[in-house]
Amino acid sequence: IPLALLGLCILAFGLLIPRLGFYWDDWPSIWFYHLEGASIFKDVFYSDRPLLGHVFSLTMPIIGYSAIGWQLFALVIRWLVSFALWWSLKALWPKRLFEVTLIALLFTVYPGFSQQWIAITYGHIFIPYAAYLFSMGLTITAVRRAKWFWPLTILAILTDALAIFLYEYY
Repeated sequence: IPLALLGLCILAFGLLIPRLGFYWDDWPSIWFYHLEGASIFKDVFYSDRPLLGHVFSLTMPIIGYSAIGWQLFALVIRWLVSFALWWSLKALWPKRLFEVTLIALLFTVYPGFSQQWIAITYGHIFIPYAAYLFSMGLTITAVRRAKWFWPLTILAILTDALAIFLYEYY
């Protein structure tokens, strides 16, 4: 199933990557990075998303000015969110693998979100979304496996804290 989700991401979004560039809020990120380097993002996001600035500071030097690199980054993160949803729902409904898989496949290509091509911005926004969904799956698994309750609960809380402090929307 994870490979099917990745394949769907590639078919839905990946085939266009060679023709895509930078769009919308990606341009200020590239400009800030060009003018001040990666450390500027700690200041850019300090007032409302201070932890997110650290993530930008890590990813910007790795991917740099490559539009294709950022599009691939966003594609992988999109897959990670789809996988996190599938994994969490599978933990919730272990006997409903077909339905859970269908939900994850539909979620992957949900037409209500049409800004996948804004790769720097949404690639980073989807990181906490994945963390939030993994936190949900960890919570469900903790409740179902008494032996692992505390380790999974602590991991779920840490993962959710990461999601909350990276981006307040989730």
